Amino acid sequence: MKLINTLHTLLAVTLLTVSATAVAQSHLPGEFIVMFHNDQDVAKWAAECGLEHVDALSPRAHIHLFRVPSETTTAQDWAVLRSLRDDDRLEAAQFNHTVQNRETLPNDPQLGQQWHHVENGDHDIDSDLAWDITTGGAAADGSRIVVAVLEGGGSNYNHVDLIDNHWVNEAEIPGNGVDDDENGFVDDYNGWNSGGNNDAIAAGGHGTSVSGMIGAVGDNGVGGVGVNWDVDIMQVDMGGGLTESNVIAAYNYPYEMRAIFNESDGARGAFVVATNASWGIDLANPANYPVWCAYYDDLGEQGILNCGATANAQYNIDTQGDMPTGCSSPYI
Repeated sequence: MKLINTLHTLLAVTLLTVSATAVAQSHLPGEFIVMFHNDQDVAKWAAECGLEHVDALSPRAHIHLFRVPSETTTAQDWAVLRSLRDDDRLEAAQFNHTVQNRETLPNDPQLGQQWHHVENGDHDIDSDLAWDITTGGAAADGSRIVVAVLEGGGSNYNHVDLIDNHWVNEAEIPGNGVDDDENGFVDDYNGWNSGGNNDAIAAGGHGTSVSGMIGAVGDNGVGGVGVNWDVDIMQVDMGGGLTESNVIAAYNYPYEMRAIFNESDGARGAFVVATNASWGIDLANPANYPVWCAYYDDLGEQGILNCGATANAQYNIDTQGDMPTGCSSPYI
């Protein structure tokens, strides 16, 4: 029985065709992929069914591509497919579906200028491949992912592309002079200024850029996009200047907040998974900074990975030294 001759009869079964197309994925009209149980004279089979043989997709596996020689409608394609599936010579039959590229890209207008995300010369970090898996947000248990940005001049977290990803300590009542959540920090609502012992975060341009690289809101049609489209950015301002003691004091805030989170099974504190330090000391010998380097082990034991920007010069960090990226801790 020729399949083409059956089309008009099967088209009358409109309820079936509507039901089928309602769940169908996009396919190339009139094209079918067929797997035979064994070797067949595909030209003879195609003629018998009123189809054209297009290609042997996998001869050893008996998989071939066929098409209807004339233009078809979706309903007609379903009619042909149902007839093919009734053929005992076939192991399987299906449409030739279209496949979507799963590259995940946001609609932020400045993405094209952010070559570090996606760049044809492969000088990028392939953010799009990571975005295929996740764009940030929360852990499997629902805990919001927090990244702490440590800066000497703060960050403008009110920036239009940052404010929606700004972390706040919701357990703290801002400005009441009380340590409401009993974490050891008074009025730490917007983060922490380790020099001023308050949550006054300056609007430094460097910190704003760094925060944007980490977590500018993605797919919002505004500005650029961060590596994480959706992430809570904890601001830590080293308000007393960039000294080593202030650095350690600044790390103490995310360290304490993650420790409290761990000790309370997520009921308190913050799920800080990483810190960022886009500053350091050129040509520094890590052996002269044992406390600073060792602190990364403590941070890591709480579950915090620590990122550091290396020197803005052509130094061999391994042989010439750098802080903090020269530290031997596996958590930096």
